[in-house]
Amino acid sequence: MKNIEERPFADLFDFSGRKAVVTGAAKGLGFEISKRLSEVGASVLMTDVNPETIQQAAQRLSEKGFHVEAKVVDAGSETDIISLFEYAADSFGGIDILVNNAGIYPVDNILEMTTEKWQAVLKINLEGVFLCTREAGRKMVDQATGGVIINMSSLGGIKSSFVGMAHYEASKGGIINLTMSTALELAPHGIRAVAIAPGMIMTEGVQANLAGAGGGDVDEMLKDFGSKIPLGRFGHPDDIARTVVFLASDAADYITGTTIVVDGGRLLS
Repeated sequence: MKNIEERPFADLFDFSGRKAVVTGAAKGLGFEISKRLSEVGASVLMTDVNPETIQQAAQRLSEKGFHVEAKVVDAGSETDIISLFEYAADSFGGIDILVNNAGIYPVDNILEMTTEKWQAVLKINLEGVFLCTREAGRKMVDQATGGVIINMSSLGGIKSSFVGMAHYEASKGGIINLTMSTALELAPHGIRAVAIAPGMIMTEGVQANLAGAGGGDVDEMLKDFGSKIPLGRFGHPDDIARTVVFLASDAADYITGTTIVVDGGRLLS
């Protein structure tokens, strides 16, 4: 096999034969990530907790000729997660790429937040990422062909964003540190781990969350937030999907243990 420096650049983005698992793939970021990975040749196992929406999402991509499968998985269930990666190893052909995208982001002020609500967010957003990382990592080590684990953090994991997001931001900050530990421990096996910290990405749930964050006028909140983005626009799910493809590709072969901020420059302001 040629050294990476001798391979044509286009070849570095050829994912033919690679197997990817994307959690939270029914819509939003997860769906766009699945689509982009499929476009460059990966086979994608799309997971989500809702049977109807994940089947519909997989069908949309299958109709484009992409090799995708749908699997119902609760990202907060250890049993489901273990079963997912057993299936990936035994029936899907293995796992080369894991994208930990599933997450929830309810709005609750700290003084009114119940322990149950705190634990619910941490269970899916952080514990679920750990469990998927552990199970996928075990399979990747057994395969002995390396791999890439990409974790979806948030700008909120680096700096506070909105009132009512303490549990969410704590979970996303934890993901950044989990990613560093994962990268350090799995590097001897040729497995990379990288986190992505999106800024304000216009997905289905964003406006609903803004409405609950402080009870203000959504249009005014969007205008205020948008005015602080140096590039002058909100992000699109495809901005994150393209970043995932780069980080999962051989072009990013020397990138591990870090967090890539994709926020239009919002962190600068």
